[in-house]
Amino acid sequence: IHAKLNASGVGEKGTARVRIQADNFQAASDQWLLRFPRMGVDGRISPGPKLTYRGVIQLEKGEFAHNETGIRVSGISGSVPYTSEGQIAALPLTIEQVDFSGIKLQKIQSDVFVSGRTAIAGGSADLSDGRLKMRFNAGADSGATDNLFHIDFEIPATDLGAGSDLGNILPAMTGFRGGGGIGLLGKINMLPDSGLSSMAEITLTDVNLTSKQARLNVSGLSGTIRFDRLHELRTLPSQVLRFQSLSLGPAKIMDGRVQVQLDGLTSGLMERLDFAFSGGRVTTTAFRFPSQDTGMEIDFICDRLQLADLLNMITGKSNATGEGTISGVLPVRIGSDGIHFKEAHLATSPGDTGIIRVVDAADMTGGILLAEESIRDFSYEWAKVNIEDSRDHLNMVVQLSGKPRRKLPLKFDPARRDFVRDPSGERLVDLKGLLLELKFVDIDVNALLRESGLQSKK
Repeated sequence: IHAKLNASGVGEKGTARVRIQADNFQAASDQWLLRFPRMGVDGRISPGPKLTYRGVIQLEKGEFAHNETGIRVSGISGSVPYTSEGQIAALPLTIEQVDFSGIKLQKIQSDVFVSGRTAIAGGSADLSDGRLKMRFNAGADSGATDNLFHIDFEIPATDLGAGSDLGNILPAMTGFRGGGGIGLLGKINMLPDSGLSSMAEITLTDVNLTSKQARLNVSGLSGTIRFDRLHELRTLPSQVLRFQSLSLGPAKIMDGRVQVQLDGLTSGLMERLDFAFSGGRVTTTAFRFPSQDTGMEIDFICDRLQLADLLNMITGKSNATGEGTISGVLPVRIGSDGIHFKEAHLATSPGDTGIIRVVDAADMTGGILLAEESIRDFSYEWAKVNIEDSRDHLNMVVQLSGKPRRKLPLKFDPARRDFVRDPSGERLVDLKGLLLELKFVDIDVNALLRESGLQSKK
């Protein structure tokens, strides 16, 4: 402890009144530093059988820093009443700024007092952009063996305006903009042996986020995130959030649910992601993010996707309708160069049948008239879809085993040894069974997903 002191004392009826003025006061250890350009003490000491004291400490423009936690406090000014025992009226104390793990609190107003070894404070603060207000209660006990310091804090639910610069609230989110409802409830403890402990619960309501650098866009994000180490932005496992739409790099999905554990703001383990797609649901296996240079390897587990929707997506048209679903696993690599599919097989569930109706199917059937007319209204007992990647493009084969639901307006031409349309339009051909095979070759997946709205357009 270093200080230049000017002290005086006067005895008054069994008590001693003490005034101390300290300039350039500084107290330090290997972990912390407390400094005041000017501070003063005005108090009374009563010897008696038991020494008692009380008074007021005047503080001006003080600073505090703690190395382990990275806490930085500046502009500590005001009056701190103290007593050796019992209660004493709190007095106002102001702090210009507190910086903790990149979170900046400003305009801190607090009432504080010291009783013996215990300090108690309560008040409010602004987060750096001024739109979020924090309430807190804090306490410290220099002689405690279990908890040297604690602070309980709350940010009441607040609606941020659209397009707010979130880096002004949390520097780790520099580059992110967004809006929506946010609230926070948390606690910080300073423990004698294990150091800092911090936890918090953040509630999001219909939040929108955008980051050009992370190539992330989220809308309608809602849920609660629980942090077990707030100062590291690390969450507990299996935190669940729901969203209306999410774009990550080139991929875009809708009506989703995220189960995640964060190791920081932009890294962690995606335990599970599921979302709506083609009338069914798609669920992923677990994967870590951000992706490495080779991209993210993810298995998409497809559950009861509408076959007609898939055909429309592949052809880029809306010619197919019907009832019937397929399921299976779709291995995918998502990288900076786009989306790439590995070999995959999807099929109808055992016992599930379906109907497919396709108008203007000439391109889809390769000009084979029998197949073109059959698929206009086709009932199938099973369907299979085989997918493989080919030089950054996609090849897909769709097999349907069944029969047309009505006679076909065709007749057999012996000269051509093939079916032709009956000029009269009469339905003469009644097929009892047919295996249709539809081939789609060299599909540009990334262009196709952009046009279908399942991939972000540049």
